[in-house]
Amino acid sequence: MKQLLTSLLIAPAALGATVVYDPSLGTLPDAQGFARIQDPAQANPTVSDGLLHQGLTVFNGIQGWHQPAPSIDFTGSTPFELRARLRVLESTFTADIGDQTHRYGYYFWIGDKNGRRIAFGLATQQVAFDTQPSLGAGNPPPVSMDTSTMRTYRVVASAGRARLFVDGVLTIDTPLGPAGIDPADVFFGDASYAGASNTELEFLSYGQTCPSDLNGDGFVDDADFSIFVIAYNMLDCADPSMPANCPSDFNHDGLVDDADFVIFITAYNELLCP
Repeated sequence: MKQLLTSLLIAPAALGATVVYDPSLGTLPDAQGFARIQDPAQANPTVSDGLLHQGLTVFNGIQGWHQPAPSIDFTGSTPFELRARLRVLESTFTADIGDQTHRYGYYFWIGDKNGRRIAFGLATQQVAFDTQPSLGAGNPPPVSMDTSTMRTYRVVASAGRARLFVDGVLTIDTPLGPAGIDPADVFFGDASYAGASNTELEFLSYGQTCPSDLNGDGFVDDADFSIFVIAYNMLDCADPSMPANCPSDFNHDGLVDDADFVIFITAYNELLCP
């Protein structure tokens, strides 16, 4: 390795602002900066034991929270990340209700400042991850999994792609869709009008953060260092052996060099993604 790898000392620095909803504070999202959308027929949500309890919501109803997100950019120099920890007690799924989309009871629905979409839906025993305006445009099929246990779901958008990690494992990787689909907003809750859900949410955060977490496990540690070193030794993003989209090129100049190492080691000193 170059001398910089062994001699450069970098002071820790913040990795970026993150929006958080934390039920352990004992309050609903209403009290933590999120606006509620709710049909009158829905039973009110509650917070207890560090969890946001929703449901069972009614079919064709809506109950969720949103926050405008004009700074989110799925294609910017810093990846977007949403992380949530929850379990699904019950959630329905409809493959097509006439508009060629997956419709789930429970959703995380994200639109960036350019109107690109990530719609991550959870049902009993499966998840879907839509970025295109219709199924025929190339949305991947749902993935079967046990959603009834408390799991950590992590959505990452960067370099033209959207990825879903479940408990640190890459589960879905799909291209981002076109601009102009959705407004710049983040929504979580039951909002499909074609489903119902019963869920328990333990934590939610999102923002433009943590590009140095190269393996997507929520930490910037030795595993990420090993990945970065391989790319650093290749140097040129045009090298055919370089991973797709050159994720270690944090400043997007076409090279994985000392400038990228400075960015990486700052996050490495922090260890935990914000």
